[in-house]
Amino acid sequence: MKTLLNKKHLASFIDGQFITHDTKKSHLSVINKSTLTTLSFCNTSDIKQAINSSIAAQNKLDELDAYQRAAILEKAASLLLKHKNDISQIITHEVGKPISESKAEVEYAASYFNWFSEEAKRILSTSYPSRHKNTFLLKSYKRIGPCFFITPWNFPLVLAARKIAASIAAGCSCVLKPCNEAPITSLILGYILQQANLPDGALNILIGDAIKISKIVLEHPEIKKISFTGSKEVGKELYCQSSKTLKKLTLELGGNAPFIVFDDADIDAATDAAIFAKFRNGGQTCIAANRFLIQKTVFDDFVNLFAKKISKLAIGDPLHLKTSISKHLHPSSIKKIKAHKNDALKKGAKAILASKDPFEPELYTNVKQNMLIASEENFGPIAPCLSFKTDDEAYTMANATSYGLAAYAFTTSLQRASQIKAKLDFGMIGINTGSISMAESSFGGMKHSGFGREGGMGGIYEYLVETMIVEKI
Repeated sequence: MKTLLNKKHLASFIDGQFITHDTKKSHLSVINKSTLTTLSFCNTSDIKQAINSSIAAQNKLDELDAYQRAAILEKAASLLLKHKNDISQIITHEVGKPISESKAEVEYAASYFNWFSEEAKRILSTSYPSRHKNTFLLKSYKRIGPCFFITPWNFPLVLAARKIAASIAAGCSCVLKPCNEAPITSLILGYILQQANLPDGALNILIGDAIKISKIVLEHPEIKKISFTGSKEVGKELYCQSSKTLKKLTLELGGNAPFIVFDDADIDAATDAAIFAKFRNGGQTCIAANRFLIQKTVFDDFVNLFAKKISKLAIGDPLHLKTSISKHLHPSSIKKIKAHKNDALKKGAKAILASKDPFEPELYTNVKQNMLIASEENFGPIAPCLSFKTDDEAYTMANATSYGLAAYAFTTSLQRASQIKAKLDFGMIGINTGSISMAESSFGGMKHSGFGREGGMGGIYEYLVETMIVEKI
């Protein structure tokens, strides 16, 4: 691991080797703009080699039984935790999140490998009788085949891990295209899996132009499955391109999560959860609380306590363990934050907590649903608060979005909790909690947030195809 981290030049990881070229592009730390390494971008030949390597490696994976695949995943989890400190340093340098969150991301990624090491052993066939005499039905599953993954910058390790872990558990080889903002983290994961005895070629990592890579991979008929985490616009384009070869897709395309607080909620607990749900990674998470819908009778109590707790967050150098909010954000986040802030103030929003820098948390009241901070995913540390009178009004406001990824609601009423489950149109709903993502829980949305699930008990089936056998004896 130390040798890898000290390399001055890195490139795509294909068939167990780093494929380097003379072309070099500087990869800079977002923290101090110093050079972390130089990178070689892959060429057309590299992309085709990665595809062919994945196809060939499929035979190697087919020779491994479920327990052997599980052992690889368990070893990968162990190695991730062993090298947690080094890996978390790279994550923070690449994306700027607080080091405490980077350490948590390594642990989170390891949990997916451990989870799917168990799921690999539980791909169960089901036999049952037919209505026809002496005829039995057997439903079984087999791996779908080579997969293609595209991951974003905000969680460079865990978003790759939960795709790769599931595919290996199911017996599928894969090609990963990580974002160019955080390629080292992905290359480290490739090295970790090689050290965990994953056959060469079972995971290939392509560093380079996303459009060029995607076009070649998507056109190949032997790539059977795609899992993408990113924007709605790119997801739709991948959907269209994949239709030519009828690939199976899992798409996670962002959200606009409501955070509802009813008048019977524990306000102290709700504000604690709001801090985590809104400000983790500076608000740059797809399941971040994006709109705070507070019942009118407790609106002032919630806002006042929320503001007090926000003011205590430690803002600063992400390499310091005590830092809660990093002073480094992605450039696209900064651009969106400025646009949303200007739009809100122009339309009459009131800043309870204002800031001069985009990375500093802000809290707004007098927010209307037509403001950008309420109608779009803001992907930053902005907390817009809206009030509602009745429960039905809350559900209507919450569902007034084309997205359907995550939602949060706080109440001490069992009746209200039942209504929340029934009336909110979101793939994931947290009731009295701001933490809803874990390896054992399925992750995914509906509407324009995409389709398919990752993690949980059903995550492995995204990489399997069903076979029905009808046998007469």
